Amino acid sequence: MTSFSRLQEASDCEVEKWLNESIPELSKYQKDYISKEEIVRFSKFRFYKWKKLKPVSFTWRLTMPFFFIFWCILFIGIPFNFLATGHWAYTQKFIDKFYAPWMRKLNFDL
Repeated sequence: MTSFSRLQEASDCEVEKWLNESIPELSKYQKDYISKEEIVRFSKFRFYKWKKLKPVSFTWRLTMPFFFIFWCILFIGIPFNFLATGHWAYTQKFIDKFYAPWMRKLNFDL
């Protein structure tokens, strides 16, 4: 399953370069036409590329077992959260404060 948070929009010149490299059947005229007439810029399509992920540092990798223990505790604690608050889900404030930053540091994007 692909995470859309790992995509970013590609610039027009990157798309032109990609088209020229990936379609070898294009003639010189077609390549010039793509660049001079700005076909990519005025098209209705949006092109995306993968974001470059920073490597995870060794110290953050050491927290991975604790992250999975934390996740299991959260999962087991859902019924207790329901008894205390009346909601089956944790609040967005809790997720933004504790869960999401840790996931981003480990490159486990939502």
